[in-house]
Amino acid sequence: MNHPPSRVLQEYLIEQAIFARPSAGGSWPLWDSQLPDGPDVPDNAAALYDEAPKIDGREMNTNVIVEHPGISFTLRSRLYATGWLKLYSVMMLLADLLDAEVVLEGSTYVIHSVTNRTGVVSQGQEIATRRCLFEMGLNVTMEML
Repeated sequence: MNHPPSRVLQEYLIEQAIFARPSAGGSWPLWDSQLPDGPDVPDNAAALYDEAPKIDGREMNTNVIVEHPGISFTLRSRLYATGWLKLYSVMMLLADLLDAEVVLEGSTYVIHSVTNRTGVVSQGQEIATRRCLFEMGLNVTMEML
C-alpha cells in the first residue's frame, strides 16, 4: 500500500460528503493522525488514527498473513447529541460499505469492508471548552489494486 489505511478511509468519507477536507474550510473537517485545535478550527471535527491490525491467520496456498488494519475514529462536537448522532451515522454507513473503490494520489484501493470493534463511545468533555469527545474502533479489509 502507498498510503496508511486511515488516509484511505479519510478520502472515502470525504468523497461521500460525510466530512469535509480540512483544507476546504467546510463544516465537519476530517483529519488524519491529528485533531488540531485553535481559533481557525471548528468545534465539530474528527480525526482518524492508525492502530494495530487484527491478525486473521495465514492463507494456506500462499502463506500470506491476513491483516485487518485497525483505525481509531475520534470526534469532538459542541453538543453531545450532535456528536453522538454524527458518529453513529458514520458507523451505520461503514457497516453497509462493500467493495468501495477509492483513488488517492494516483493509487487505487478497494475497501472491501469495515468492522466495528466498538460502537460509539463517549470520552466525556474537554475541561476548558466543554466540547464532547467520542471514539469508535474499527478494523478495515482493504487492498491496493
